[in-house]
Amino acid sequence: MTESHRDMIEESADPIPERLHLFREFMGEKGDMGIPDPFGLHLSAYEASRDEMVAAIPSIIAYLSKLPREVLSAR
Repeated sequence: MTESHRDMIEESADPIPERLHLFREFMGEKGDMGIPDPFGLHLSAYEASRDEMVAAIPSIIAYLSKLPREVLSAR
């Protein structure tokens, strides 16, 4: 969800996933592409994170729909 989460995956995964993206990376916006982790915060923080994820879903679907079929079926 955030750059620090991506960093943790890159440090612990072997091999590092070829396609490792942040949720908001495909929205075409400048600035912070991470979604703040609401862990331990009030309900409103969870709702804000949910809303940011929901807003990002169309751009993720658009990205995935442009990938070659072979990429999507590769394991």
